[in-house]
Amino acid sequence: MVHPQFNNLSLANDIALLRFVQPARRRPHIDVVCMPHPGQVSETEGTRCVVTGWGRKLEGNFDGTHSVILKEIEVPLWDDAKCQAALKTQFGPNFVLPSTSICAGAEGRDACDGDGGGPLVCEKEGQWFQVGVVSFGIGCGRTNLPGVYTRLSAFDGWIHETIRSFKTLSG
Repeated sequence: MVHPQFNNLSLANDIALLRFVQPARRRPHIDVVCMPHPGQVSETEGTRCVVTGWGRKLEGNFDGTHSVILKEIEVPLWDDAKCQAALKTQFGPNFVLPSTSICAGAEGRDACDGDGGGPLVCEKEGQWFQVGVVSFGIGCGRTNLPGVYTRLSAFDGWIHETIRSFKTLSG
């Protein structure tokens, strides 16, 4: 189920939910993570989080290969205003960071091509919470350019409503 207000130009509301026919089996690279209630997990600048994926390891590696091993890297969250200012240097002065986005990354540490849709998780008191979904970026780990993630807290109501509607449909 793609979000009804998804905008392919701005990538606002860049989120979709999948319904599995059968439950996923937990494995070393397949596990559960909690979805935080709005405000439950800090989304402030400098909060250390982890992004995982099977994407490219380096920008410019366009030989068609992605990692065969799940990779993870710690990335700091960015302040929204600083993120928007950094992205304006690439997209121009009229760029507006959607309120449904959150930014993370540091020089040399970022998601890369092929990681789209992957989780951005943060730990709080020993529990992992998913705060974002890899959306887009400019290159991979470039200086002063964060990656952009869909902010899950902006979709709390839609996610719960959609899950309830799936349960109603399946009886």
